[in-house]
Amino acid sequence: MSTRAMRVVFGVLGPLQARAAVGDFAVADGEAAAVAELARRHERPLAVVFVAWYEALRAAELEGRAAGTVAYARAVGLLEGCGMPGLAAGLPALTRLSWPVREGRLPRPGDFAGLDWGPYAPWVRPLLLAGAGRAEEARDALDVAPRPPRDLLAEAMWCVLGRAALAVGDRRVMERAEAELSPARGELVGAGSGLISFGPVSGHLDALAAGLGRG
Repeated sequence: MSTRAMRVVFGVLGPLQARAAVGDFAVADGEAAAVAELARRHERPLAVVFVAWYEALRAAELEGRAAGTVAYARAVGLLEGCGMPGLAAGLPALTRLSWPVREGRLPRPGDFAGLDWGPYAPWVRPLLLAGAGRAEEARDALDVAPRPPRDLLAEAMWCVLGRAALAVGDRRVMERAEAELSPARGELVGAGSGLISFGPVSGHLDALAAGLGRG
């Protein structure tokens, strides 16, 4: 896809992502339809990929785990050869991690063995270690985890770090995660990407507040 075409696609995606972030799916559906029409009229295959990922996010939020899992399987299948290797690296694994994170439970080690976490590995690793019962290693991983970059999945990574910190009692990281997530209390974690959601920010903030003794 040409640079100009990419700009067109991302220009249309902006309103969709903004409405998805706050769970306004009635409006976001209309934006997704506009992106799909762009794909049809101008042969923009990348737009088809983004619409499929939005539809999976929507299914996960409105229809639950079973429907979301099916929709994400379809969306993941469109990543191969889409021309955006940065999108494909790690994102399929995050769709699987989103379920235990949004449900407030630790990931079971056997469910995540061998997955490619791509650029998200430093922030996911503490939670995986906590889920494996390796609390001390999880604390060490939290100590060295870099600050998530301020991109569309920054809140998702702070949510993952916060859940790991809750599991091992790392008050410092809990407080940092709470501070980073607080401005987005009325939103869905990660949904501003238009790709994935870890559930309402408010639920994760409430869990952090309880872990810090304020709940």
